[in-house]
Amino acid sequence: STCSGTAGSRACHFPFTYQSVVYYDCIGSCPWCATLPGVYEKHNQWGYCHCKSYSSTCGGTAKAKRNACVFPFFYRGIKYYDCTTANHNQLWCATEEGIYENHRKWGNCVCSGE
Repeated sequence: STCSGTAGSRACHFPFTYQSVVYYDCIGSCPWCATLPGVYEKHNQWGYCHCKSYSSTCGGTAKAKRNACVFPFFYRGIKYYDCTTANHNQLWCATEEGIYENHRKWGNCVCSGE
């Protein structure tokens, strides 16, 4: 399944046509795909590819709730599609949509023994 975009986590649909080119895989530097058949410009339904699922974080501000990671998220001007170690000693993610600095909600991605 995809994440973000306009598709609501629907799966990619291949092939799809975008700007008169037929694609059989995700495209772009932040890989995305169409989620309905046919010409993308007619339905504009898409999602980011290769979304990891971390359904339960630990530590951080999510400690008591064990919230899921939300991708993509922005941290210090960079868009993340996966957990990161940026300014932290272990993998972490945002647990709310949007810009981390606005909500400061996060959790650790790897939770062994918790």
